[in-house]
Amino acid sequence: MTDAHQTASGTSPGANPAYEAPGMHCPYCRYNLTGLRDDRCPECGKPFDRALLLAQLAGAPAPIPIWSDRARIGVVPAAARVIFLVLFASERWARMLPAQLDPQEHRRFQATCYALAIVIVLAAGALTPRDFVPLLGLVCAWCVGALICESLVTNAVFDSEALTCIGAGMPPPRRRGVGEMLCPHILLTAVGFAVVQIIAALRPNFPLKEQSHWAAVQLAALWWWVAVLRSARAIGYPAADLLGIVLLVPVLALVSAMAGGIVLLVGGFFLMVLLAGMGLG
Repeated sequence: MTDAHQTASGTSPGANPAYEAPGMHCPYCRYNLTGLRDDRCPECGKPFDRALLLAQLAGAPAPIPIWSDRARIGVVPAAARVIFLVLFASERWARMLPAQLDPQEHRRFQATCYALAIVIVLAAGALTPRDFVPLLGLVCAWCVGALICESLVTNAVFDSEALTCIGAGMPPPRRRGVGEMLCPHILLTAVGFAVVQIIAALRPNFPLKEQSHWAAVQLAALWWWVAVLRSARAIGYPAADLLGIVLLVPVLALVSAMAGGIVLLVGGFFLMVLLAGMGLG
């Protein structure tokens, strides 16, 4: 018997688990590598580390494509490439990601995205000093809400055990890494905030600043929502589950926004108490 994964001599690799492990796919194009002897993908032509892929199948955390190679290609180029893929090629990026990310690598990338977003917003906010303190509180609430939302979506959408309650379809294998790598979308909101602040600085009587901030948040949220759907479709979610995601994601976003609002109110209260205490002193 012959198949596409036999060797050039026509002999089968046999029962060697290193070659017959089901579910092993190319980390670059998701081609099925089961039964292939050569350590180079026949679909995209790129070499792969068989031992690493087998370890990932067994549940070992995996490095983040491109980002984990930043020591060789540079931090800025690596971050820029990943951010571009997440924002503008989410389906391709979802197919590249492993099921379970190296938690340290994920935290480093997430911290990089959030730090960059905060710097962008506060740098633009410095152009209008009277708005700086309120903007600082807004940024804190916004970051807390975004972190909560990312965690909820990762667990409820890209965790197969939780997904079974959403739709009638059979969920694909757990792909938590896809949800955990949606953090670059916070940069869209940051850029929107910055644009509004720059306009306010150039036009001190700009009447729609608050409405424009809200519009920036909504547009970024809509972009992120579409990216969640495209990523889920890219890794094989059934239509029934995609419909469930359409309904579930706004609910999770609303819960996260409420949590961020609570943080803003509590932080504002303690800030007023602190300022009042300083005034009394």
